[in-house]
Amino acid sequence: MTIFHAPAIGSNGDIACPVVGAEVSQEFLDRIPGGIFRYCADDEGRLDFVNRGLLEMFGCQTYEEFMAFTHGSFWGMVHPSDQERVRAACDPAVVQKDRVRYRIVRKDGRVRWVDDHGQHVVDSGGNSWFYVTLLDVTEMVELQDQLNQAAEQLEAIAMLDTFQQRAEEDELTRVLNRSGVKRHINELLAEANGRPCTFFIMDIDDFKYINDTFGHPEGDEVLRSLARHLRNTVRRDDVVGRMGGDEFVVFCMGLGEGPARESLSSRLRQWSQDMQERECPYEAPTLSMGVASSPDSSLALHELYSQADAALYRAKDSGKNQVCFSAEKDELTN
Repeated sequence: MTIFHAPAIGSNGDIACPVVGAEVSQEFLDRIPGGIFRYCADDEGRLDFVNRGLLEMFGCQTYEEFMAFTHGSFWGMVHPSDQERVRAACDPAVVQKDRVRYRIVRKDGRVRWVDDHGQHVVDSGGNSWFYVTLLDVTEMVELQDQLNQAAEQLEAIAMLDTFQQRAEEDELTRVLNRSGVKRHINELLAEANGRPCTFFIMDIDDFKYINDTFGHPEGDEVLRSLARHLRNTVRRDDVVGRMGGDEFVVFCMGLGEGPARESLSSRLRQWSQDMQERECPYEAPTLSMGVASSPDSSLALHELYSQADAALYRAKDSGKNQVCFSAEKDELTN
């Protein structure tokens, strides 16, 4: 079978098929991957010719079977739900893109996605046609859908993480709040694997005097200053939180009793000396601190908290501006 192309003029007035009267064999068209066809650019969309690839794309064995299945019309090829969109995209009066993506329904009922690469031409007789190459892109579309779904899931997870972070963040100081402290420390204890840990609890000596005398804005700045100092002093994975009021805590996994613990205690309390360099209308505030350690992280959070809190009270009862270690109940460090 041989198909003869009539002279065709493109939408812009140029010759779209430069070899006028050239013979194109059906065998050649059948060897080209994908579907190739021509249809009349009107409401009926009458099909003029098709290749073997198009028949296979629709699951048809013969030309007659395909024409009967599609009613011999391009619009019989397009999924009913996509026809309105495709009609608008293929309107010769407004067509701007040479590619349209839509669904087709095979004879066996399966739905496939295709890319329609078309060229609108007008032949020497004034007839308007679309010359089309059709490629099956179902796998690509499905993969893109999977990627989009994965991206949406990741975005949802990120939003949940953000919401959780905000829910566990102290609004004033931007360190963890009480619930955030509990969750983070309990997670670390659950994965301790016998490592030591240390829990620090501290509050600002005579903070109420500063707050009541110089106002809440000044008191808030003192709290923010301490929070910044604690974050900047400890390791990235250590837990820093505000339990409420002027009470702060620090939790360090992998840190037990010994010189390293005492050194960190001193560096945490260095904030008092740093505050002395700040110009303020009151004496620089100091810290009282209680410290509790577990050599193998066998103590629960409430046990660590109870021991450190008791040590904190001993430090305050002994004159404030001191640190007391729970395992050394009689030893205070100024």
